[in-house]
Amino acid sequence: MIIEITSVSARSGGAEVELGVRICNGENFETKRIVLLSRRYAELSVTSGSVSQECFEELELEAEICRAVKRGMYILGYGASSKKNMVLKLRSKGFSREISETASEYLCELGYINEEKDAVCEAERCLKKYWGRRRISASLYEKGYSDEAVRAALESLRGVDFSERCAELIRKRFRVVPDEPRELQKLIASMVRYGYSSSEIKEALSMIN
Repeated sequence: MIIEITSVSARSGGAEVELGVRICNGENFETKRIVLLSRRYAELSVTSGSVSQECFEELELEAEICRAVKRGMYILGYGASSKKNMVLKLRSKGFSREISETASEYLCELGYINEEKDAVCEAERCLKKYWGRRRISASLYEKGYSDEAVRAALESLRGVDFSERCAELIRKRFRVVPDEPRELQKLIASMVRYGYSSSEIKEALSMIN
């Protein structure tokens, strides 16, 4: 079998490279078009001419990475994603774990995935729902953000008075603090589900009373 790269051309504003490939197997031959990421292609040191079967398999692998990266960018068009969740989303689209992880890492390198920035934005969205610090933290971890990103997001909320926000939520949902012990326990349980600590709930109740 003879494999030959017949053409190399830039596309997508230089972000991608398209290779023309001719594969001869005896009297039979076929042609293919393989699209790679320009930055990754530059690291391969591959030019026009004959290439080995091993090299061709590497090019096909890079083409699959390119497809995964493009799919990842399409996914990000609908909203931010952590690196971990991007891997899961790409795998759900049929890409292997190795390809999904490589593509996700590449998206991080290019800045399309910025976990700390995205986690801060997500924390701000959670804050608008009147969630407490604990629920915000749990939600960020659930979305796959790293420890560093979660810490950065929680640090951005340092100036937030969660006791006051808990009091605001109680006023919005219950208007007044119930006198009946059973109803009061329901209120407290509801605030715990929102992610507030016992001390924050206690202080919030004192603000209302």
